[in-house]
Amino acid sequence: MVYTVDVSPDNKYLAVAGWFGKDDEAEDLGDIRIYDYKTGFLKNQLKFHEDVVKSLKFSDDSNWLISGDASGFIIKWDYLLGAPFLYDRMAFGFSNLDTHLEYFVTTHEDGMIYKWDYNKTKPVKKINFFQKTKERVVTPEVTISKGGEHIAISGKEIGMVLIFDEKFSMQDYFFIDNFQIIDMAFSPSGNRLLLGLKNPGKKILQWFSSCKERNGQILPPIKITTT
Repeated sequence: MVYTVDVSPDNKYLAVAGWFGKDDEAEDLGDIRIYDYKTGFLKNQLKFHEDVVKSLKFSDDSNWLISGDASGFIIKWDYLLGAPFLYDRMAFGFSNLDTHLEYFVTTHEDGMIYKWDYNKTKPVKKINFFQKTKERVVTPEVTISKGGEHIAISGKEIGMVLIFDEKFSMQDYFFIDNFQIIDMAFSPSGNRLLLGLKNPGKKILQWFSSCKERNGQILPPIKITTT
């Protein structure tokens, strides 16, 4: 069973995390496998996580792989050598992460958002999503623009998005009424944020261009597909 995948930015490697054993072989639960992206050959198998790896992401320069599991362990891997570098374990379960060339950001089930330096075991910045929004969510999500100047954090269940800069100062926020956020990603320019939305009542899935452009204009919704 596959839980999460990522392709290195240089298009050389594919990282796959999941449960690769049999039903009675729980020791394989936290495995990460590294494949040659072009040939499909297995290059390495990374073993340290003992719980479900919920998210993993290559750094923008393809030098490192960052992974986080449901127990709160966050690891930087030299993925070809298999050498793990452990960051401080957070008290609550890990939820999601995204990477940039100079830093990465993780979200956690207690609403805490942490910014990390790749070479330091403790987070360099932190914010509390619950305190910022006065709302409780189970799975805050994060995505970083290519240039690293925008960090978007969403409360999936409540349709709220907060936009921060790289110093974790809040730039903007918006709320999308009656929709759940399924996924989100910045455009290559970083000017727009694309959101995959679901209306729990009507079961509509659509892509929605919601982020303000640099001139402050809010873009209209764009429906691409419905189910």
